[in-house]
Amino acid sequence: MVKGKEIKKRIRDAIALARTIHPALKTAGLLMLSATAVLVSFHLLFWQRIYPGVTVAGIYLGGKTEYDAVQLLSTVTPPPAITASHENKVFTLTTSEISLSYRYRASARTAFLVGRRGTLEERVVAQWHALRYGTNLGLVASYDKEKLVQFVTSITEALSLPSIPPKIELQGNSVVIDPGKTGQEVDLPLLEKRIKHALSEPQTHVDIPVKTPATQLTPAQVKELTARAQKFIGAVISVSLDDETVATRDSELVTLLAPDGVYNLEKIAHLVEQFSQQFSQPVQEPTFRFENGRVQEFKPAEDGIVLEKEKLTSALLDALSSIETGEELEITLAAPVIRTPPAISTGDVNNLGIKELVGRGTSRFRGSIPSRVHNIALAANRLSGILIPPGEVLSFNQALGDVSAFTGYQQAYIIRDGKTILGDGGGVCQVSTTLFRAALNAGLPIVERRAHSYRVGYYEQNSGPGFDATVYDPTTDLKIKNDTPAYILIQSSVDRKTMTLTFELYGTKDGRAATTSKPRVWDVVEPPPDLYQDDPTLPLGTIKQVDFKAWGAKSAFDYKVVRGNETLQQRTFYSVYRPWQAVYLRGIAPQ
Repeated sequence: MVKGKEIKKRIRDAIALARTIHPALKTAGLLMLSATAVLVSFHLLFWQRIYPGVTVAGIYLGGKTEYDAVQLLSTVTPPPAITASHENKVFTLTTSEISLSYRYRASARTAFLVGRRGTLEERVVAQWHALRYGTNLGLVASYDKEKLVQFVTSITEALSLPSIPPKIELQGNSVVIDPGKTGQEVDLPLLEKRIKHALSEPQTHVDIPVKTPATQLTPAQVKELTARAQKFIGAVISVSLDDETVATRDSELVTLLAPDGVYNLEKIAHLVEQFSQQFSQPVQEPTFRFENGRVQEFKPAEDGIVLEKEKLTSALLDALSSIETGEELEITLAAPVIRTPPAISTGDVNNLGIKELVGRGTSRFRGSIPSRVHNIALAANRLSGILIPPGEVLSFNQALGDVSAFTGYQQAYIIRDGKTILGDGGGVCQVSTTLFRAALNAGLPIVERRAHSYRVGYYEQNSGPGFDATVYDPTTDLKIKNDTPAYILIQSSVDRKTMTLTFELYGTKDGRAATTSKPRVWDVVEPPPDLYQDDPTLPLGTIKQVDFKAWGAKSAFDYKVVRGNETLQQRTFYSVYRPWQAVYLRGIAPQ
């Protein structure tokens, strides 16, 4: 170690050297040497000693050796307990419960390293901060961390009160708003920090930090929100892509409103995500397998679609604002998407001229009994994959084949001789109706079609009256002609979640465009009284509705198919419906 006399001699030598420097540099040199001398003296003075300004748990340790610091810190013992409080609630943690102890050597070492770690700049800054402002450290403490977490968790559970968010809904044409309720939650990270600080100081008390997020609406906000929501009564915002449209109606639109004239971006993001799941799809490369005169496997080429969420969000916000300012109540937005075409087109994998989708028809069957759903899926599957050659006429009955228990059909309710009875294949008319709609959409000639004798509720779940086709072999059939230059492939799908049946027709577009008018309805007749029928398959006392009241009526819609300036078809489809009563099944089976 360099002794004090040697240090003084080196400083005097440095000053003497400075006097030999060129006069123009003498002053600067002296200043530099003086500063150097001060720094050297400072560091030699605190060689193996804690720098000035450093305290641990309030005990000043500047100038002390680590050994001396340990002796001083050893006088500090853990407090018996620490309390944490909020308002009139107090929680006590005994230090013996968490086995609290102090590591005095480690604490002294931490104090000694202040100003001695990091880069030269970091060390100088730490030394200056301790000297000028003071640096206080806590004791290095050892304790059972798991038990401390349990203590903090118990405080959180005792003091936390869940917030009840505001709720807005429409009840008829009235707006009902629940203002919600403001909750209370403990600031867990800050509480842990305060308790750990108290353990190392040591201290005997901490205040529990509590947050009260303002979620409850004020009366003024309720009044303002009610006035805004009333503007959305009857409003509809639809998002469409190709031939698919998804509507968001007023009851859901009002939930997108937020207080103070803004919108709930979180709920809008959730709505946009639902649209994304509805419209987005991966690229689908085509497959086509033809065996024994029938297509056994078919997947058309389909573009990959990705919804542009930011653009749709912006469009929805504009639409909401437009409704709120009273410009319009029904708005349809084109879904902004990015399309990625497949590497191969459908036409590249077959020689039948089947290249693209030429027609689609859908129907819904919510409320159908399980056997009817079974029959719908079975019949639709048996038509899927059938080819209609160019110039040929498809007979629905012939293509479907035998409908009976021998071919897998179950008993479901059918209309026969003016009565609702159990019969094999109930639900097959749902299939013929959906194929009829697909043929209309494709612009194909309908050679034979007959409407049902009454308005069936299933067929009007997503359509007006008159767009149905009944079949009953051998007297009643649906016949469709393929007058296109290529084969037409029938594909079907059943979505049991949404209770939706879809038929798609694939072929080659020849430029034709089909239009159907909205149905015209007249001569409306009130339905007869309700009908109850005994059902041996239902438990005694069970009542189940299988038919719904249907008003009698006459209906018509116009069908026109054009190609350029040429009219290929122009006709009107008429339907005459009898008034129909509600039918209830009354269980008679013993329990």
